[in-house]
Amino acid sequence: MNALDLLKADHRYVDMLFTRIEGTPPSRHMPIFKKILGEMQAHQHIEEKIFYPLLKERGDKELRDITMEAFEEHEQMKKFLQEINRSSTTKDKREAKLKVLIEDTRHHVKEEEGEMFSLVEDQFSDEQLDKLGEQMEAEKLKFQKTKGIEPRKEEAPTTVDVLLEKAKNVVTSITGSSDGSSEESNKNKKGTARGSRSRSAKA
Repeated sequence: MNALDLLKADHRYVDMLFTRIEGTPPSRHMPIFKKILGEMQAHQHIEEKIFYPLLKERGDKELRDITMEAFEEHEQMKKFLQEINRSSTTKDKREAKLKVLIEDTRHHVKEEEGEMFSLVEDQFSDEQLDKLGEQMEAEKLKFQKTKGIEPRKEEAPTTVDVLLEKAKNVVTSITGSSDGSSEESNKNKKGTARGSRSRSAKA
C-alpha cells in the first residue's frame, strides 16, 4: 500500500472514533478511547520511526520544517493521551483533555494532508512511496504485536456515526473547518506556525 494511503486510512479510522466519542455520553467514552489510544500509538510510531526521518533526510527545507513541526505536535498529543489514560485523572478533566486531543489531532491531520503530503508527492516517486508503505505496514504490525494492540477490524459506521458525519460536513461547508473554527482562525494558526518556523530558521 502507498505510504500516504496507509496514513490517510489511519486518519479516517481515528476520526470515525472521534465522531463516535462526540455522539455518545461520557460514560461510554473510555472503551472508545482505548481504541483511539492503540491506533494513535501505532500510527505515531511508524511516522516517527520511518516516515518522518525519511522526509527530514531527503526532503527540501519546507518539507523538513513541516516535519519538525509535526514531531512537536506528536509530543503534545502523546501528553494528552497519557493524561487521559491515567486512572487518577478526574472525569471532568478527562473529558476536557479528550476534547482538546480531538481538536489538536484534527488540526494536525489537516496540515499533514493539506501541506506535507502534497510536498511528499512532489518529491518522492510512486515507486518509493509504495515501498515505503510496505515497510511502514510491516513495522506497524510488529509494533502492535509487541505492545499487545489488537489490529483494527474495519467497522461499518453506525447510524450515529453517519448522522454526525453529515452534521460535520454541514459545519465544514459553513465555516470551512471540520472543527467548527473559522477559516480566518485557521489561517492565523498556520501563519503563526510558519512564523515560528521562520524564526527558528533565523536563530
